[in-house]
Amino acid sequence: MKQLSVHRLVYNLVQDLIEFNSFADELNRTPIETLSFQNSFSDSLDYNSWNLISLNLDNSSLKNLRMTENRLGESLSPYQLFRPPPSLQELNLSSNKLEKFALNLDNIRNLSLQNNFLGRFLTTHSYKIPISYSKLELIDLSMNACYKASNDDCEYTYDAFISYCDDDRTFVLKDCIANLENKGNYKLCVHQRDFLPGQEITVNITNAIHDSRKTVCIITRKFFESHYCMFELNMARMENIYSRDGRNIIFLVFLEQIQPREMPLMMLELIEKQSYIEYPNDEEGNIVFWEKIKEAIHS
Repeated sequence: MKQLSVHRLVYNLVQDLIEFNSFADELNRTPIETLSFQNSFSDSLDYNSWNLISLNLDNSSLKNLRMTENRLGESLSPYQLFRPPPSLQELNLSSNKLEKFALNLDNIRNLSLQNNFLGRFLTTHSYKIPISYSKLELIDLSMNACYKASNDDCEYTYDAFISYCDDDRTFVLKDCIANLENKGNYKLCVHQRDFLPGQEITVNITNAIHDSRKTVCIITRKFFESHYCMFELNMARMENIYSRDGRNIIFLVFLEQIQPREMPLMMLELIEKQSYIEYPNDEEGNIVFWEKIKEAIHS
């Protein structure tokens, strides 16, 4: 067992918690990295089977956990599940007839919930606790009868698309990336870095807005003079209306003080909805400033 790194239980029914607890406890003494249960649990095992794994393998080297085809149904119910082992990076819970699921996903990068019954639950709930933070890079929610992804960023490639003119690129490439990506773990789409080379600029813009949870516009007077900046703002407005059920995805960040008479009408409408913030340019105010932007991205 001292050399064990992969363990698979396929069609071997675990009958009771005592048996499972003994097994999970032994695994903690191994260098286990991959653990797979396929059709392995009897119907009598409930969410405690997950919690025993979490407890017993909390200090293990487990990276990949697969619990598939186990007919767990509602047994993995939200808010009763312990957080996964800190080392865990990949979690596969496909084909378990799950109707509800919510878990602390702190360090998990790949999550598969494919072929369950989560569609109704996900219309009003998130699958992650808390919803404001995770390191997820890939999630599979296919075959769940999903018709609406609520309070979720899983369907988006980016947390926010940053719209800005070239004159303000230093603020974006230095301050935004440092405070939102490096410190805040948000994934930003920045055109100088993330647009696909060789693709038409308007296609890149449209895809970036559609693939981002929010569009954050860095507003200065130069923004209004930029054809592409105004195009991005208009495309984000269209995304609001036609793809997001009227839910506002635009957040304005004013780097300069600009009088209302200098702004386009559509921007005044956004300001009336309080979807904006002004840059304070002082140390104490800056802390609140970045927190407000983070809050806006996930609102």
